[in-house]
Amino acid sequence: MKILLSTTLLLVLLPVYAISQSVDYYKAFSEKAGENSVLYRGRAPLPYHFNFEGTQYVFDEKFRKGELLYNSKRYFDVEMNLNCHLDELVIKIPGTISTVIPNKNFVKSFSFDGMLFIYYRGVSKGSPEKGYYQLLHSQTDTLIKKVKKRYVEEIPKHATSGSLRRMFNTDVTYHLFSAGKWYTVKSRRDILKIYQSERRAISRFIRESRLNFITDRENSIVQVVKFADKTSNL
Repeated sequence: MKILLSTTLLLVLLPVYAISQSVDYYKAFSEKAGENSVLYRGRAPLPYHFNFEGTQYVFDEKFRKGELLYNSKRYFDVEMNLNCHLDELVIKIPGTISTVIPNKNFVKSFSFDGMLFIYYRGVSKGSPEKGYYQLLHSQTDTLIKKVKKRYVEEIPKHATSGSLRRMFNTDVTYHLFSAGKWYTVKSRRDILKIYQSERRAISRFIRESRLNFITDRENSIVQVVKFADKTSNL
């Protein structure tokens, strides 16, 4: 059963790793197609016509060059950013300052700065909602990260009449697929509950690796999941 369920998840993630054409082919295709490329036929992003604190993007306002797997074709050197307020991938049209939103139904994955993101379609019962996620680990078990930016308006206590504080707050959640089920992971306790048979080995690993789920939560979760995934399959 575990093999069957893991295979089902693999079929969801498989397009992330599929490479059917060469790098040179798609570079030539993009250079020749230019603005007429199907990749750049998306709609324009909605503008934010007001001042605010923080950012709607996953990290900052900077667009980063990376790879994009779109409609079963791989594109290289695409300038892009992820709007985590609207859950939209935004890409720049080459040679311009214009941006478009590619159809997410055709987006399989994209990567930049050594990070891989997928568009997860929420195909299994109890799975996270569909949307863009960062893929942190994927072997027998799979760990994904969701970043959401919430728009908040506040009226400061000592503000003058008419003043309003606008900002984007960041929410981060981690979702783990293990033994055919999805779990939300927030702490060390959550992981120990999921991997109960490896509880003692995991506790020792955390102690010896000096992992801290308070000050370094993401790294701690990733390292423990990798260890538990490997240990449970020995």
